[in-house]
Amino acid sequence: MLFIADAFAQAAPAVTDPNATIGGIPSSIFQIVALVAIFYFLLIRPQMKKSKEQRELVAALQKGDKVVTNSGIIATIAKVEPSDQTFIIEIAPQVKIKILQSFVTSKFNPDAQQAKNTSTKEEKAVENKSSDNEKSEIDNPAAS
Repeated sequence: MLFIADAFAQAAPAVTDPNATIGGIPSSIFQIVALVAIFYFLLIRPQMKKSKEQRELVAALQKGDKVVTNSGIIATIAKVEPSDQTFIIEIAPQVKIKILQSFVTSKFNPDAQQAKNTSTKEEKAVENKSSDNEKSEIDNPAAS
């Protein structure tokens, strides 16, 4: 029974100066403020910027513009209905569907898409050529 009392006595915290803990409070508040600032600049602000760009894109769309939807459908806007925030898009001749404006991800530009595809093909060709050269140097070191 005496052993238990000794164990509790050893586990008791040492008496410290009460003013020593006050210095830790401003430090804790500073850490919390810094954490909130990091979350704001890494998560909240970029999301707000992206949603603002989306709203500007949707506001600038007009009848006849080619768009890409969330599902990857490329269509032409047949009618803009601002009252219920929808578009009527034509996905094929005489095939029209109604979608929410928020489901339009971007304006379709086939020239930019073609240029992007061409540049990635060229980059892959350069990578393949350089990897072939490296393989030939490894296989035949006397040739280089």
